[in-house]
Amino acid sequence: MNANCELVEASIAVAEQSSGGLPESVLQLSGMSSAKVRRLLNQLCSQPGTRYLEVGVWAGSTLISALFGNASTVVAADAIDNFSQFDGPRTVFEANTRQFLGEGRFTFHDKGYREVSPTLQPPVNVYFYDGDHSAENQRDGLLHFWPCLAEEFIFIVDDWNWPQVQQGTFEGIAKSGGRVVKSWELPAAFNGDLEQYWNGVFVAVIQKCSAK
Repeated sequence: MNANCELVEASIAVAEQSSGGLPESVLQLSGMSSAKVRRLLNQLCSQPGTRYLEVGVWAGSTLISALFGNASTVVAADAIDNFSQFDGPRTVFEANTRQFLGEGRFTFHDKGYREVSPTLQPPVNVYFYDGDHSAENQRDGLLHFWPCLAEEFIFIVDDWNWPQVQQGTFEGIAKSGGRVVKSWELPAAFNGDLEQYWNGVFVAVIQKCSAK
């Protein structure tokens, strides 16, 4: 099996466990993500040479989960949010990341993703999009950063239960010319499902057309 596909399968297996992967202090952080989502992100970033990008951080629960305990494997990380939605808790985000990650673990871009250079720290090989979930932004959130994504990368999308999220994601993949090696749809019964994957999560291993 493809190595990234194996990583995703193994990460889902850890996410499904009722314990392990992350300490309770991280799992109990306030945020719009469940324990399974947090364990998933943590495991996806556990491989040496990980270059991580996250769009939409809110209070930092997913960013912290991705990076926590992975200082030796994550060689670069960028996080993007202008805190324009959900009463954006900038000060809470700053306090949480300072407490759990310390200084210098990631580069934060306090702006909308369209204002961030699409050539930042290439090649990104793990990309989590949880920004504006209109179909247009779902599409453009992938296309905007296409130049800095690795020839093969893992793409994670939150709030997969919403039709516009699926529509925009598939439009972005189609327009990019990328090839989905394998994808997974991780369930949630409703928005805020703490027992499953919050509001659904989509994970795909994607190859650029030049990748063999």
